[in-house]
Amino acid sequence: MKIIRNTPCIIFFIVCLVLEVSGESEFCEYDVCTRISNDPIPDPCKDANDSCPGWAEEGECKANPGYMLNHCARSCGVCKDVEGKSHSTAPTDVCQDVETPAECERLAALGECALEQDFMKDNCKATCLFCIDEEDLMSRGYSQDEIMKRKRVQELNMNIQQENPGRDEIEKYHTIGQIRAMEKYAKTTCTSDNFDPEARALCKNSLPQCAYYASKGLCKSKVIFMMDNCALACRMCEALPTFQKCIGKRHPHDSILSERFMKTVTDEDDEEEYEEFSLDTYFENLQKKDLKLQILTEANDDEPYIVQVDDVFTEEEIDEMLNLVKNTEMKNSEVPAMDNFHGSHEYVSPHRISQTAVCSNSTEAGCSDIIMEISSMITKVLDLPFDNMEFPQIDRYLKGGYYTAHHDYRIHDEYKPAGPRVLSIYLVIAEAEEGGMIGFPALDFMMIKPKKGSILIFQNTDESFEQSDDRMMKEILTVKEGTLTLMHTHLHLYNYVKAVENGCA
Repeated sequence: MKIIRNTPCIIFFIVCLVLEVSGESEFCEYDVCTRISNDPIPDPCKDANDSCPGWAEEGECKANPGYMLNHCARSCGVCKDVEGKSHSTAPTDVCQDVETPAECERLAALGECALEQDFMKDNCKATCLFCIDEEDLMSRGYSQDEIMKRKRVQELNMNIQQENPGRDEIEKYHTIGQIRAMEKYAKTTCTSDNFDPEARALCKNSLPQCAYYASKGLCKSKVIFMMDNCALACRMCEALPTFQKCIGKRHPHDSILSERFMKTVTDEDDEEEYEEFSLDTYFENLQKKDLKLQILTEANDDEPYIVQVDDVFTEEEIDEMLNLVKNTEMKNSEVPAMDNFHGSHEYVSPHRISQTAVCSNSTEAGCSDIIMEISSMITKVLDLPFDNMEFPQIDRYLKGGYYTAHHDYRIHDEYKPAGPRVLSIYLVIAEAEEGGMIGFPALDFMMIKPKKGSILIFQNTDESFEQSDDRMMKEILTVKEGTLTLMHTHLHLYNYVKAVENGCA
């Protein structure tokens, strides 16, 4: 008898013939075979009810999406592909979500409208405001004001898809947080009636990394770059008209502070001498003057300068100023939105309860010749250039008044002609009976009890004089008894008076 050694192959061939005759084929790899049907694949996009087309024409896909999108997918133009992902078979000009409202809202909350724009335009374009069906919104009870806000969001240039290049889960989390804060800002702040239309027109992101950069603190450390490219991610669009107006307005020959702040430095390599701006030089010279001066920090150990000067004015001069302030109707103090805001989604705005009067001249409410004279005298006594000084401001903290942690350095001064606030100067006109301490939380919770007639001087910038010294966050603790009254001003790196004249202070 003849032995056939290729029996499996013969059997395999016979089976394959049988399968082909029966309308099936088989794919084999090694000894593993898979039957493949030659019958047409059924269309997964179908209606579960013959009435679906009629219901869809009556608008039920929008009115009852929970039922219609699942049971009338063909008529509603909504289908799922083989991977289970939704895609639309409806006309592209129809403004409706493919996914359920709950799913689109969930994805939007994760920042997907900014991170995955192609997918969201296909599946959640109404939720992401890539389109607006005004007629549908009105039928669902939306007011004209609410519809207008949605249109204003569309006006913003949010079409640059954002990336999340975070190197770990923490960075990715903060980028998502920044995107969510950006979208909330776009839908609330930027759509309000009192938001400058010019600012809204300029508000945009130009780079896909904007939200990531903002989450890393670049809105503060690289404010000019971010204002130019990522103002929307930084949530700083209110400042864009001023930025456009004032950037580059500082004259190239405007001199930095006077020689009082300069020291001679010898280069270690070529032994050449050059001038360098230094706060050490200023305070060393100030100590040589005939002043009752005390340095309250360990400046020699790399701590920032906080200096107290006593008995500069007579008690009669201080009392005269105090009587003037007591009889003046002052306005409730405000916290300017952009002064301390650094763009991060974790930012918490300072709170303040006090009263204020700003004195740009002696005819304003709360101001007089004596206040202007005392302000001028302070600049002379402390050997500071008058043109670099801000106009004096009077602050009054009644019982219960306070000012939570804040910084006198203003981020947006970097691109303005006068530059940053280098020093802050506070004159104590009246001290509180209890409370009202000035605290510096980052300096080991240092507390200073304001003394009537004393002047406090402290720095705001680091040694580069371009960035803030974050250790100089300060607070005014709650006044428990009496009234704390202060007059303060600030020294800028460049000419402040000229900046005011140019409308860029």
